[in-house]
Amino acid sequence: MARQIRKFATDAAFQRQGYGSRLLTQVLEKLQAESINDIMLNARLTATEFYVRFGFQVAGEVCHKEGIAYVKMTKTR
Repeated sequence: MARQIRKFATDAAFQRQGYGSRLLTQVLEKLQAESINDIMLNARLTATEFYVRFGFQVAGEVCHKEGIAYVKMTKTR
């Protein structure tokens, strides 16, 4: 069963400073240490390139929630 990362975001004032990358790296290392190999998340469409850099792939159709476009992404080790 895949584990889901939820509500992952960096405040706009702190974006592009490496905080999100460092935090996601820590989360992925923790999941790996726990032998969790299947990970999924619902990414804002504007953030898909960020997650691709960490090995995630788009795995679903774009959906909209409260006017924001999201897409399901997965990562399998």
